[in-house]
Amino acid sequence: MANRLTVQVSEEAAKTLASLQRSSGLNRSEAMSWILVETAAPYIPKRGKAARDETLNLSLSDSASEVLRGICLARDATEGIVIEAYLGREY
Repeated sequence: MANRLTVQVSEEAAKTLASLQRSSGLNRSEAMSWILVETAAPYIPKRGKAARDETLNLSLSDSASEVLRGICLARDATEGIVIEAYLGREY
């Protein structure tokens, strides 16, 4: 079952996700789910510093949603900040 989510991210983060989509052949939601489940959690700042003006509509897998929820609770961060931190790395 997919878990729908809408978050605001920076233009750079959106470009990183688009690049991963192109190179992997996955759609946006599948690519973001893969990142959350298969990669280690990045440093999560208390507040995001990037201007988040790009909207991502995602349907995350159950396991990816569980990872995201756990990190948000552990770091007391919003979903957007956590996703921004994951996309701040190169894939």
